Amino acid sequence: MAGCVSNLLVCNLACNGQLEILANKSLATRTDQDSRTALHWAWSAGHTEIVEFLLQLGVPVNDKDDAGWFPLHIAASAGWDEILKALLGKGAQVNAVNQNGRTPLHYAASKNRHEIAVMLLEGGANPDAKDHYEATAMHRAAERVEEAKLLVSHRASIYIENKEEKTPLRVAKGGLAAWIYCYLCVLLLSSVSWKLMYLCIRHHLSHRKFSYLQSLINRLIVVPAGVLVLSLQLSFQALSNC
Repeated sequence: MAGCVSNLLVCNLACNGQLEILANKSLATRTDQDSRTALHWAWSAGHTEIVEFLLQLGVPVNDKDDAGWFPLHIAASAGWDEILKALLGKGAQVNAVNQNGRTPLHYAASKNRHEIAVMLLEGGANPDAKDHYEATAMHRAAERVEEAKLLVSHRASIYIENKEEKTPLRVAKGGLAAWIYCYLCVLLLSSVSWKLMYLCIRHHLSHRKFSYLQSLINRLIVVPAGVLVLSLQLSFQALSNC
């Protein structure tokens, strides 16, 4: 959207941050050649005051352009916190999807927009929503530890496979992948998740980290009931082996 190239004067004014937009709702809601309104252009350029002006006029917040992008997608992708908050306050669809099947949370996760991701999740965003490649926000955040931790804390699944049959953990690479695995292992030790145990062991086997596996096994205590009691404190000590 850079360059503010629209065939409508009102859209170009909005993009350039000019308040000459007439207080005329019918004009403010007109669409240009790409089905974008003045509101699309204003928040793509980050003009909070223009957005607030248009919202006060009561312009629709859930109109999409030719690419299926809703205003909330644009705000999430661009990182406009205040604009996104204003949109949510006006009833923007938090789980709206564009032509790629992606929600605003997909873009917040992939672009490291932490505060925006928090707002979206608290606003009801589905952390397991899949795009057309069957990827979730966790797949998009797989190499960003803080974003991955945030999504997991909001019950995002780590088991969903994309079209390449990869879970978010398999998408992650290098040291970041190890740290994400370590964090998930800590969750394992505090929740006794057997599927997570399997993923953790499979990961370390694939990386031939046999010493870590031995240290993990040494930390398992079998109680009479047959339940494995896992020590959270000892798990943190094992992080250095990841």
